[in-house]
Amino acid sequence: GALKMIRVDRGQVAYFYRSGELQILQPGLHVIAPPDRFGGFVSTQLQLLDLPKTIHESGDYVRLEIDADVLYAIVDPALALIRVQDLEKLIRKTAISTLAGII
Repeated sequence: GALKMIRVDRGQVAYFYRSGELQILQPGLHVIAPPDRFGGFVSTQLQLLDLPKTIHESGDYVRLEIDADVLYAIVDPALALIRVQDLEKLIRKTAISTLAGII
């Protein structure tokens, strides 16, 4: 099989699987040899997730329209890849339910 040259830029990491085990590649140049399988890239920069406008009812029964954003960064890419299937969806649902609990 052919060797793969992977360039990982600053602000992201890459991941691949060696013998079924997840491996994280830090920024720089890397060579992946078969049968290892390249997975993709994960950003480690701050990211902004726009939440949909939602209407919540306060404790005194006042309807409030909430427009919010979530700023997040992935600090443990391996854990995020292994434990979460759809990270953006999880962050969105958690943020919306947290806002509802505060109001």
